[in-house]
Amino acid sequence: MHGLQEAETRFAERDGNNEDDLKERGELCDFMFYVANYLNKNGENKEAMKLYQRELAILEGAPYGADILKIRKATCYGSVGTGHFYLGNYEQALEGFQKSRIMNEELLGPTHQRTATSLFNVANVQLQLKDLDNALENFEKCVDIYEKLYGVDHLYTADSYDYVGRVHQEKNDHEKALEMFTKSLQVRETCRGQNHPDVATSLNSLALLYLDKGDHSNALETFGRSIQIWESVYGPDHPETATSYLNIGLVYQAKGDLDEAVEYFTKSKRIRESFFGSDSPSTLTCVKLINAIHEGNETY
Repeated sequence: MHGLQEAETRFAERDGNNEDDLKERGELCDFMFYVANYLNKNGENKEAMKLYQRELAILEGAPYGADILKIRKATCYGSVGTGHFYLGNYEQALEGFQKSRIMNEELLGPTHQRTATSLFNVANVQLQLKDLDNALENFEKCVDIYEKLYGVDHLYTADSYDYVGRVHQEKNDHEKALEMFTKSLQVRETCRGQNHPDVATSLNSLALLYLDKGDHSNALETFGRSIQIWESVYGPDHPETATSYLNIGLVYQAKGDLDEAVEYFTKSKRIRESFFGSDSPSTLTCVKLINAIHEGNETY
């Protein structure tokens, strides 16, 4: 990273607006962006956040009239929002995503795909903050944009259907949630085929809804279909597989089958511990679930 630090110092000392300088800034920011995304995917969220912030500092040091970097800057605000989101700093995440949305709307218009992406991120934070009415409004705006841009049978549209369903589930409108999850699943199966991770994501949403409704049989069956996809695509020791194990454990816990619940929580813990370490939030979630059963049932 020594060369990266030298490049950052060099840009901090510049105030020019020549094409080569702006191109070099953009290339450096692209590099930092991809490294940070890689770190995020591997659970190195704090290190990724540092890179996002360093990228933003380079962009904010560019001349004000550097139009070539404005969209890059809007993306970077979104990246900073993503970093905060992964760290659970939802208020800061919302601020970054809102800045990204405003800049994209000013630069590209209210119905551009980048604007919709920023709006989608805003809505997702609002969902996490339980600001359900605003989340639903913004996700439905995304649906409108994507349906107009790409039609009803597009993956972006399917993503929006899925998240509209999640908000309805949070609002305890199970029938509307089921409708949206089913629409999302149908589009993803049409676009991706039966064994794609996107299909597994839809199945997971449906299964969680069945769990929420107390329909344990359908929940287990649907989680089972989901885990078959994750295992076939990524193998038995992948974080997505671990999430499915955890969810199956939750179903067994809700049924009162505590032996089975601990078995699946333990499987999930082992995978997450291997990928993210023993102190990561995802690993600790499994530990807490296992401990809760140990403390509440003398069998363990």
